[in-house]
Amino acid sequence: ATVAYMAWDDWWRAGGLTPVRCEQVLWDHTDDTAGQLDLLAEGPEGLELLEGKSSNWIVPKHHIQGAKYLKMGRLGRDIKTATIVRVPKSLERIDIEVKDLGDCWDFKRHEPRKMSYGELLASFDSARAMQRVWG
Repeated sequence: ATVAYMAWDDWWRAGGLTPVRCEQVLWDHTDDTAGQLDLLAEGPEGLELLEGKSSNWIVPKHHIQGAKYLKMGRLGRDIKTATIVRVPKSLERIDIEVKDLGDCWDFKRHEPRKMSYGELLASFDSARAMQRVWG
């Protein structure tokens, strides 16, 4: 945990961000979904949603979750962008990985893949429909 904190702290200090909300509950009244964003911060470009992950990789489902949180957050605020921030989980990978929403890695093709905000939200809606069907 100390390594993760130190890596995050170094990244945070260099970023010029000011916290606005932390662990904020969000709700989308249009489809009765809810979630809890990790951090809303004021940055040079305006409000930014930051979704922290402590995993070995940033995977597409992190982007899908971030897109839904961005949609819910935009129901009440003018949030400009969302970013996925992966903090180290082990001593083998002690770097911070930061990805703009939609800058995914295609694990089948082993190459970068850009997913639009619309594609990410459609993926969320598809997964939610599958959950309703299969339980």
